[in-house]
Amino acid sequence: MTTPDEEDGAPERRFWPEAHPPEPEDGIDLVCSECGTPWSVHRDMAGFRLRCRCGAWVVIPSQQDGKHGVVSGWLEPPDGDGGAPGPGTKLVRTRAKRGEPEFSDLRHAPLDVRKRYANRSFLVLAFVLGAFYVPAILVQLWAPPSKQVSWMPVASVFSGLFVVTLGLLVGDAAFRALRRTAARYFIEAGIVGAFFVVAAHFYVRLVAGNGPEPLDPLIRDLGWYGALFVVAFCPAVFEEIAFRGIVQNRCMSYFGVDLGIMVTAVAFGLAHGLGLGLPLQMGAGFYLGYLRARSGSLIPGMLMHFLYNGSLVLLAAR
Repeated sequence: MTTPDEEDGAPERRFWPEAHPPEPEDGIDLVCSECGTPWSVHRDMAGFRLRCRCGAWVVIPSQQDGKHGVVSGWLEPPDGDGGAPGPGTKLVRTRAKRGEPEFSDLRHAPLDVRKRYANRSFLVLAFVLGAFYVPAILVQLWAPPSKQVSWMPVASVFSGLFVVTLGLLVGDAAFRALRRTAARYFIEAGIVGAFFVVAAHFYVRLVAGNGPEPLDPLIRDLGWYGALFVVAFCPAVFEEIAFRGIVQNRCMSYFGVDLGIMVTAVAFGLAHGLGLGLPLQMGAGFYLGYLRARSGSLIPGMLMHFLYNGSLVLLAAR
């Protein structure tokens, strides 16, 4: 174990990154609680913890912006010239506690870090879209036309399993966001959900006229409960985990909060196809993303998603 030099009775100040000491206005001043070593750490390291030369962990507090509570820090340790940990020094991501934001800001991270993160994020998005498209396509290819509607609940279950598995593999904060939040967000979700139901009803009538309800075959073959399971429950749970959890976390980290929500809303709308309902679906996706960012929870969005989709089923069945 090595300790700092103590030439004048006080531990020598350490810097991170070592090769590029931060300027005073960019540094966060910390002191190791075990050996008393003072550290000056660049503010981009906020949200990590640093291992002092004495072996103790020094937690670098998260910096947040007041509007959205976004952590200013990287999701992975930096590397490259001047960024790789030196002997005896490690840098790891701290786990967000309850009430802390879990979005990190990579906009000022090194270019190689951003490239790797972008490549992985596009791959994750492809898997998310595949989780919803592939089971439905397989049902259309393998099941007889008369049985395809009956197989839709199975396809929905498999989509949900793929989403949960993907969330576990990529290690995002989606599942930590399955937590309680203030009651006002649930009330707001119910009110806005009712608005979208009314808007969808008139929008469909405007663009489709008085033709047959698209949900009629589903309700006839599966009944109300089966239709609610396929149309309301599964999308409310698994689409929120997939888009407002996995995808939005990554988009907000890479693009920032506002643009990240917009990109996620576009992906959410496109995942529902290029039909006439695309503008309405993107609008709902944008609000759900904004609700997720403000509430810190997926549950209000799940409630709104379930009420919206479930209301469409009930309106079609009346």
